[in-house]
Amino acid sequence: MLGILKLLIFLGVLAIAVKVGFKVSDRGRGKFGLEITPSLGGGVILVILSLIVLPAIGAIPAGTRGVVLRLGAVTGRVLPEGIYVLIPAIERAELMSVQTVAHSISAAAASKDLQDVTTQITLNYSLDPEKV
Repeated sequence: MLGILKLLIFLGVLAIAVKVGFKVSDRGRGKFGLEITPSLGGGVILVILSLIVLPAIGAIPAGTRGVVLRLGAVTGRVLPEGIYVLIPAIERAELMSVQTVAHSISAAAASKDLQDVTTQITLNYSLDPEKV
């Protein structure tokens, strides 16, 4: 869902950049008026800014937490479920599941009197959401 939203925002910005750009003009609008005119430079700047900003927005799905890494090092900041904004190209969120996970293993052996004995052991574990 968030990926579709990012794509729509980028396509909208791209359409605006192709159609019109922003150019600062002082013609009839005081010293620093803003006039919308066809400008390739403004459109390119708009597209580049959207390419930088859009990867900084993300979402943490239900049942997980996001551990923020800055240049690969753990910052100690944990993101809850939902939408987040990070510094692009510097920070990223590593997802950690806090749901209960079951790990099962089966084993077979023979008893002293050669009867088959089978067992199945299940271990349930989960990460503490407060200590991720």
